Amino acid sequence: MIATCLRSAAAGLIATLPMTIAMVLMRRALPRREQYPLPPRQITEQFVESVGATDLNETQTQALTAFAHFGYGGAAGGVYGTLVEQGLPANAATGVIFGLGVWSGSYLGLLPALHVLSPATEHPARRNALMIAAHVVWGGALGMLTERWNSKRHNYPPVTHPPHKPRLPWQRASSLQLMNRDRLTIVPGSIDPLPHIH
Repeated sequence: MIATCLRSAAAGLIATLPMTIAMVLMRRALPRREQYPLPPRQITEQFVESVGATDLNETQTQALTAFAHFGYGGAAGGVYGTLVEQGLPANAATGVIFGLGVWSGSYLGLLPALHVLSPATEHPARRNALMIAAHVVWGGALGMLTERWNSKRHNYPPVTHPPHKPRLPWQRASSLQLMNRDRLTIVPGSIDPLPHIH
């Protein structure tokens, strides 16, 4: 179980890369007024402000944003691995459904409850469409990677043993002959019980 979760966590981490690329490209297509920072950056800025670390420069903020974003993707991938271990088939379809669940659970439930972001219902429709599409990309990549890695794990060639060949009657006889070959056969009368006395 742990191995499956670790593989899925790694898949979630890697899947965050195409997700991030999709987010950046789709953000450029938004109207200018909607091109404000994306949720990962907003979450990081909110966290930095809450802990009072306001002296971070832009490079440090970007690095912290990437760390948190990819870390969240890896952690969510581990949860997917737990579901796979419980019987959920690992493939692109279940990955997409799981990705949509992560979006709705995060942007409609968890983040608003923690007062980190306002609910998705209060954001522009195009921004929500962007984030939903990004999670579809992430979930699809997660499912495909998990499926591929799990199939490699279970496709090792089976261990084969040479077939057992029963011994034939004459082979068994030969074995008995070999066992008796080195035994000393004593013929009665060939050895005197007492030494000769002269």
